[in-house]
Amino acid sequence: MASEIQQEIQQHVQQALSAQAQEMETYINNAIARGLASAVQASSPQNEPKLDLPPFFDGDPKQLRTWLRQFESYLSLKPSSHPTDATRVAVMCSRLSGIAAAWWSIAFDANEKFLTSVDLFKKAISIRFPNPNLAHNAAEKLDRFAQGKMSVAAYTSQFRELLADSGWGT
Repeated sequence: MASEIQQEIQQHVQQALSAQAQEMETYINNAIARGLASAVQASSPQNEPKLDLPPFFDGDPKQLRTWLRQFESYLSLKPSSHPTDATRVAVMCSRLSGIAAAWWSIAFDANEKFLTSVDLFKKAISIRFPNPNLAHNAAEKLDRFAQGKMSVAAYTSQFRELLADSGWGT
């Protein structure tokens, strides 16, 4: 009879421990789920502004610089939507058309390394679609450049941009 009582006690203890273990597992899983949910929510694209993608780039060298800057702004405001360089480049390439899209297609088929890095992509596309008049036009503008009614900050910013474009500052 004593052994029957001991068996009943052991069985009761095992059931109680099993129930506690299950409760603890449920509690831990819920805590993990809450933690992951808040972590996902904190870095969620839902917290990013809703923006239209920049326009298509068709290969016009005069538009390249503006297009690249628009994409820099766009991507800086949507880091969770495009977390890696490869995804950023893919989004940029999705906005190519005409000869620029044909250039990308050839690079894609060749598995070019620059398709995995934004910096390498910007260099590659700038080499492929250079603005032949950029340096000349910037140099001419520098010759005539005056502060006029611009603030010192605006004047300095434009001066530096023209200097970089002219190639004089390198």
